[in-house]
Amino acid sequence: MPILDNPRHERFCQLMFEGRSQAEAYQLTTGCTIESANSNAYRLMEDDGIKGRIRELQAATVKKRMLTRERSLEILHDIVETPIGEINEDHPLAQAVKRSPEGNVVGVKMPAKLDALTLNAKLQGWLTERTEHTLKLSIYHAGDEKPVIDV
Repeated sequence: MPILDNPRHERFCQLMFEGRSQAEAYQLTTGCTIESANSNAYRLMEDDGIKGRIRELQAATVKKRMLTRERSLEILHDIVETPIGEINEDHPLAQAVKRSPEGNVVGVKMPAKLDALTLNAKLQGWLTERTEHTLKLSIYHAGDEKPVIDV
């Protein structure tokens, strides 16, 4: 659903998407009193176009924030390929920073490279679970209680 033709309706949807209440969004859009905004906002929210536009804005945000398989593999690649010497306290891979009593950085922790390699291999389908099956076979002569052979 594209941007709504009515600019006030679009502004109302944008404000609702930002987390404003219905009445507040309506009041900010139209400049009316809060009493008027309460009833008019309720009525506006009954419009399928308005509801659809708000859902569309929410869905677009969720999609942008989703971590894709490709992005996951890129991050794992970065973990494996980035030398520890390049990691400073502002680096995206920095997980924790250790400081001296004076406040100087004395250590930066980054994700484990071996764990990243293992997870990468799993995501790529290179690792499979091994399952062992054992079969015990006993051969008897007719009428005997003890087996002749156990395999």
